[in-house]
Amino acid sequence: MIMSEKYKRFDAAEFGLPSAGLRFELHPLAGTARRRRLVLLLAVGATVALAGCRGEAAGSSAGGCEAPRVIAEQAEASPGERLEISGTGFFDGCVDTSANGTPEGDMSPYATVAIVVTQDGSVVVEQVAVPVEPDGTFETTLVLPEDLSTEPITVTAPDIAGTEPVVLTISAS
Repeated sequence: MIMSEKYKRFDAAEFGLPSAGLRFELHPLAGTARRRRLVLLLAVGATVALAGCRGEAAGSSAGGCEAPRVIAEQAEASPGERLEISGTGFFDGCVDTSANGTPEGDMSPYATVAIVVTQDGSVVVEQVAVPVEPDGTFETTLVLPEDLSTEPITVTAPDIAGTEPVVLTISAS
């Protein structure tokens, strides 16, 4: 605990809470019971605020918010090949999940998602309106161009913030 001239400054970590820079100050004349109520109120508020939409890792539902993620059925593709692409977590907003991974609360899936394949920074395939299911998933098939180089390709949904792309290697045809 850090002491200043007029106020006592507390850090949330001192109370076993995730800190996230949360600090609060109390006037030294504030009564002990009043101080405890304030600390309890702040602790509950901080816990609720920080627990709601704070994913443990991108794409993980363990922490609450699943990041939108693009998935490819294979890790390698060839020029001219059909590529099966799917996605999960395509909701407008935070998707809280229960311990068993089942989404909870009001959720709005995006109506459609644009899927883009790039190679060396250039767009090589684009599907602009892939329908998203009510559970936030989608499936589509892309046909890769015949003239792809052997550089890796990236498949993503660039219009949806936080989307985890997938990178595939390209084999020589």
